Amino acid sequence: VARTILGGSYFVQISAVYVYLIEVVPARYKSTALSISMALWSIGQLLIALIAYLIDDWKYIVVIGILLFSLNLYLLFFVLPVSPLYLLTIKKDLEATKNSLNKLGDFYASKLVFGDNIKLVDRKPSEEGSKVDLSLLDTLKDFVRYPIMARQVLAQILIWFTAAYLYYGFSFSWGKLGKNLYLSYAIAGVGELLAYFLMGMFLKFLNRRWLAFANLIAAGTFLFAMVPDSIGNDQITLSQISCLIGSTINSLVFGSVYMWTQEL
Repeated sequence: VARTILGGSYFVQISAVYVYLIEVVPARYKSTALSISMALWSIGQLLIALIAYLIDDWKYIVVIGILLFSLNLYLLFFVLPVSPLYLLTIKKDLEATKNSLNKLGDFYASKLVFGDNIKLVDRKPSEEGSKVDLSLLDTLKDFVRYPIMARQVLAQILIWFTAAYLYYGFSFSWGKLGKNLYLSYAIAGVGELLAYFLMGMFLKFLNRRWLAFANLIAAGTFLFAMVPDSIGNDQITLSQISCLIGSTINSLVFGSVYMWTQEL
């Protein structure tokens, strides 16, 4: 039960970090920031493989994870500012928004100057005479009002589902990369780290849609190539090579879809 709750909270945390990143990082730095954040994921995978190899006791591994979690809590509450977009649109606190923007300005060595006439303005009333609501229900109603937007969102959901399907297809096969399970996960982490390094360059110059399309086709091809496990010699098989290359390419899919989603 505890591991189930931990797994659920883990993906909530990933989503929260992603949303926070796209709200506080300036547009020209977003591709670089996204690459760095995802590269840190791969570095963490390498470290946990090393820790698990050196420490053959699950309890001590959990203790190390708790210490890292405590460091994250300190950074969240005492170092990183609250998202200005959240403060402005949800909390409607103008002073808190200014303070948050000033803290972000310190990160980028910039000084923000606010005029005296800045104020919060309520959105215009709708035709029915009530204010426009920002609730989840009203957002769902927008899908009915704007079918083109609904089709785009559904397409994004399908792409996310496919990328996740491919990712777990590869990750569940990482044990095939070698006889040593820890070494296998470390090798997969190196492949992902390479992918996120390349992603930082590709996202600056290439079309997100075509980048995601090409990498999805390539990753799917390598996933099917993993099926005939017997092709190859005793040391290296086609399945092992396909798993490593496919996992690396699929990481590029995640990066391009991440960037594409927030730009839409």
